[in-house]
Amino acid sequence: MANRKRAERVIKKIGSSRVIWFPESNRWVEFREPAWFVYKKHEEGADEQTVTGLLSERYGLPGSEARRFFSEILEGIRTSALAAFKPAPGVPEGICRQDKAMRFRTRHYLVNKKHITISYGSPDMEFYIHRPLAWLETENAPLGSLHLEVLTTEYPPGFQHHPKSRNTSEQENPQKIYCISRKGETQHKFNDAGMLKHRLYVEVTSHIYGIPAQNWMSYIHAAAVTNGREAILLSSASGSGKSTMAALLQLPGHKSITGREDIFFMSDDFVPVDATSLKAFAFPAALNIKEGSFPVIDAFYPHRDDADNGYSMPGNLHTRYLRPRFPAGDIYEPRAVKKIIFIRYTPRAGFKIQRLPVIKALSMFHEEAWVSHNPGHAQRFIDWFVTLECYCLEYSDNKTAVKAVEELFDKNDH
Repeated sequence: MANRKRAERVIKKIGSSRVIWFPESNRWVEFREPAWFVYKKHEEGADEQTVTGLLSERYGLPGSEARRFFSEILEGIRTSALAAFKPAPGVPEGICRQDKAMRFRTRHYLVNKKHITISYGSPDMEFYIHRPLAWLETENAPLGSLHLEVLTTEYPPGFQHHPKSRNTSEQENPQKIYCISRKGETQHKFNDAGMLKHRLYVEVTSHIYGIPAQNWMSYIHAAAVTNGREAILLSSASGSGKSTMAALLQLPGHKSITGREDIFFMSDDFVPVDATSLKAFAFPAALNIKEGSFPVIDAFYPHRDDADNGYSMPGNLHTRYLRPRFPAGDIYEPRAVKKIIFIRYTPRAGFKIQRLPVIKALSMFHEEAWVSHNPGHAQRFIDWFVTLECYCLEYSDNKTAVKAVEELFDKNDH
C-alpha cells in the first residue's frame, strides 16, 4: 500500500527559533538549536546514528547525551503530529431529530440586516443560548432566512462514548448529546454545550457576513473593543476579567471610568478573524458578567438596562448580560487588530503590564483560540500574528487597568 502523503507543515523563523505548524494537532511548536538541527536532519531522512554523530561533533555532546536528545526531539515531533483529539463516536441516526411538537420555543433575531431563527428543544437550551442574543430579538423572520434547531437528548442505554478529556469544557455532560439541525437534518453533534454554542456562533457569523465558514482564519475567545480605527483584543480564560474590562471601557453615558468617550464594544467571548482581510469582525452577543464582578458593574449598569431584561429562569442569578455600546455608523465594520492583551484580574495583585515575546504570546493565544486547519490560513495567521503587540496585564485596581488599555490605543495610533 502506498504511503499517505503527509499534510503540509508551515515553518516560521522568529528570532533565533523556528516555530512549526503541525496540521494534525493544529499547533505551533517552537524549535531552538540544537532541536531545529535534529528536526532538519530527521526530515532529510538521516538515521539515528548519523544524527547523533553530527550532534556530538557539532555541539560537543557525549554520545549517550546525543542519543537521549535525539530520542526526545523525535518523540516531540511524533506527539505534535498526532490529532489534537479523536472525533466523538458516531451517534445513532435519528437520535437528534425531534418533531415540531417536541420543540420548546422558536425565536427570531435580526443581526446586520440578516434574519436568523432558532428553535430550542428545551428551556435549558433556550436559557443558555437566548440570553446573550435577547436584545437582537425580532417578532418574525421572512421565508428563506437561516433557521437552526438547537436540540438535546441523551445517549441510548449501553452506548459507548469517549470519557471527558482536556478538550471538553465545564459545560460537558457525558450523558447528553447536543445537536444543531437545519431543515430537519442534524448538522453537528457534541457532548459539550460550550462546543455547541461556539458552532452556533460560527453558523450565525457566516450568515450575517456572507462569508463561508471555511474562509475564517480564527475564532478567538476574547472581548474586542475599538476606538473606531483599530481593535484591541482582551483574551483570557473564563472568569479572568475580560468582559468586565470591556464593560468598564464602554460605560453608559459614553465614558469609561477614566472619562474617555471613544472606546466601544465589538465582541465578547467570540471574535472572528477573516483570512482575507485579517481583520476582526463584530459579534454582537451581549457582555456576559459573572456574579463576582457584580459589585463593580452594578454601580454603573442598572438591571433594567440588561440586554435580557424581562427574560429569566427562577433560581439562576449568577450572570448578567449587558447591552453592548457600538460606535456610530456601521457597527459591523471589520477593524484591524494591532494588539492583544492577556488579562487577569487578581485581588491584591497590584498592577503589572509587560510586553510579551512573540513565542510566549503564541503559546498563550493557542489556549484561547481556534485557528483554521488550512495550510494557507496557517501561513497567513503566523505572518499576521508576528506583527501584533502582545501584552500581559495583571491587576487588582480597575481604574488603573482601564487607563492602561486606553493608553495602548493611543500608542502608535494614526
